[in-house]
Amino acid sequence: MSEVSIEDIQSYIRGKERHPILTVKDINDPDYKSIRDFVLEIKPDTEDYINSVTSVMNSLMSSLRHMEINDYNLIVNTFKKYEIKGTSNGIRGNRTYGYDRSRIDGRMIRRKRGN
Repeated sequence: MSEVSIEDIQSYIRGKERHPILTVKDINDPDYKSIRDFVLEIKPDTEDYINSVTSVMNSLMSSLRHMEINDYNLIVNTFKKYEIKGTSNGIRGNRTYGYDRSRIDGRMIRRKRGN
């Protein structure tokens, strides 16, 4: 590990220092692989090494601020959809697809109509 110099401290104080938001262990890290695949889908001519993938990913993230609000919201909502907030209890109960509850006695009766 290198020593911190006076220039490093001055650039940090002046706000010129860049801060990493996402770190990966190496090229075999699953996060890096998914980011690399994402970047290569968008820009297939990107070279396959960490620095190149990182620079393209930074430019993609920078383009978020220039997007139209509908496109931005579409991306945000897509990522929100895959956020898991807890564990599921699984599917329970009887399979009632294709059945309706009778208004008379509450029993399940088979539907004759389609979906």
